[in-house]
Amino acid sequence: MTTKYTTLAAVAAVATTELNALANDTAALGAAYDNTAGLPLGRFEIVIPEQGGARDGAAQVTLLLVPEGTASTYGDVSTLLTAAHAKAYKVTGDAVVLTLDAAVTARTLVVDGVRVPHGNFKPGLLNESGQALAATGNIINMSLYGMQDV
Repeated sequence: MTTKYTTLAAVAAVATTELNALANDTAALGAAYDNTAGLPLGRFEIVIPEQGGARDGAAQVTLLLVPEGTASTYGDVSTLLTAAHAKAYKVTGDAVVLTLDAAVTARTLVVDGVRVPHGNFKPGLLNESGQALAATGNIINMSLYGMQDV
C-alpha cells in the first residue's frame, strides 16, 4: 500500500486587512478557520508588498497558527500580539520564516507541508522586519489537504 496526498482544498485568503500597516515587533491574527474536517497539512502563501522604508538586516516575518482554546477563545489577544508572546505560536521550522533583505521590494513565500491544528485555528503573522508592513496588499493564502492510503 502506498500513501498519496489528497486534492488541495480551495485557496482561502485567511488574513488580509488584519496585516495592513502591522507595526514592527507585533503580530496579527486572521479570522478563525474551521478545520474540524481534520486535514493535517497546509500550503501557505505569504505576500508582503513593497514597504515604505528600508528593513533591518535581520528582517523577517513568521507564520503563526493559534489553535482555539476552551470556550472558543484564542488566549489573551492583548499579550498574544506582542513579539515575545507570539513566538510561542510560531510554526516550527525555518521554512515558514520569510527572511527579508534590507531593500523595500515586495516578497512572496510559498511553503508546503505545514502541519495545521485540528479544529478551529487562527493563522497570523509576526512582523520582525524593522518597519511597519505596507498599508495594503499583505495576504496569507492557505489551502489544506490530507493523505490517504491507496
